[in-house]
Amino acid sequence: MSEILMLTGKILVGFTYLYYIFIVIFGIIGLFIKKKPPVPYSETGGELRTAVLICARNEDKVIGNLIDSLKEQNYPKGKIHIFVVAHNCTDSTKQTALEHGAVVYERNEPKDTCKGQALNWGIRQIQNDYPNYFESVVFFDADNIAGRNFIYEINKALEKGADIAQGYRASKNHNTNLITKLFAIFWIYVIRFHSMPLAKAGLGGMVSGTGFAVKMSALSEESWLTYTMLEDVEFSVQHIIKGHTIDVTDRAIFYDEQPTKLGDALTQRYRWSVGGTQLLKRYFLPTLKYTFGHFFIGIRLLFDVCCNLFLFEGIIGEALIIASMLLSPMKTSEVLLSLSVSLLRSCILLMLPILGTILLEGISLKKNIGTILLFPAYMALSFVFGFISFFNTDIKWKPIPHEDTTRLEQLEEDITSPSR
Repeated sequence: MSEILMLTGKILVGFTYLYYIFIVIFGIIGLFIKKKPPVPYSETGGELRTAVLICARNEDKVIGNLIDSLKEQNYPKGKIHIFVVAHNCTDSTKQTALEHGAVVYERNEPKDTCKGQALNWGIRQIQNDYPNYFESVVFFDADNIAGRNFIYEINKALEKGADIAQGYRASKNHNTNLITKLFAIFWIYVIRFHSMPLAKAGLGGMVSGTGFAVKMSALSEESWLTYTMLEDVEFSVQHIIKGHTIDVTDRAIFYDEQPTKLGDALTQRYRWSVGGTQLLKRYFLPTLKYTFGHFFIGIRLLFDVCCNLFLFEGIIGEALIIASMLLSPMKTSEVLLSLSVSLLRSCILLMLPILGTILLEGISLKKNIGTILLFPAYMALSFVFGFISFFNTDIKWKPIPHEDTTRLEQLEEDITSPSR
């Protein structure tokens, strides 16, 4: 009996290792990507006419600073128009956005709580009010701050042939506490060792929630039709299958606010996990079908779509291996030693990419020792929440409050190394 459990467990864990091999391959590519230094803005006269769309729900404390940063862009002022979707707001978000110079579309649909629904509606309003005018649309969350060259650099990526371009996500509140450090380093890791390597390999990058641009022509047939709580990955999968290219540029810097409280952090992580399971259920078959005609890109998409499946079977596999060891003649001390060695090895492997991220990005190692040590626990939440999400995908979106009022001027002192 124990032999059967061990064999089954190893097979399941073996499939999970395939996912890690995928991550390691592109992580190695990320090691050789050199960060491009910022270049001075130079007006050419051919800059894209850009709509900036901000979805906001009760964000009156932070939205003004984002709009101000967009009005201070190194870019022709007449070619940037800022739009805010005040979605189910009960505070003064609308008034604040108007005072800072944005066009505001107010939407009150209590049943529609997902960001994707607000995005779709907002894009439709812009397309109806400004038909065939804008050439690109940039998406931001209300708590973001745009670096002065963001619009310039993100549109350069579009002008070079990309249909979609993701910017470089730094953090406004990187050093507030261990929670903000974990999230801040995670997002830099995603850019450095996942999205950028995929884009460089010609397999399509990945948008990561905010701070990205899309050619309006890529939205001509559909605005934003996402159905899961992982709308950024879903959007990426949809457009890669359509044949659209997604580039990632580390010169288009923007700043994001990370959760500061444990409860908010756990809520966000679980929402991502539920979104991953929703994505698997909705897109596994379409992505598998796409793979038959586009093998390498299709396989790459399957790894993203099936992320939670790999985590789920990994937990089942490890549980079967532990059960087989307990049923075997092995002594309890030997079982505990074997599990301890395995756990230590896993922790070290999870620490290495974060250590690499910190060293390659020039982030203070001294200030982030705790981040490195706790990162395995941070990633372990993906396993736990991914497993739970298979049994509970029917959850409601809960807002995470944003209160960091840092302005662009306070972030500019270290713009070439923004998350220190």
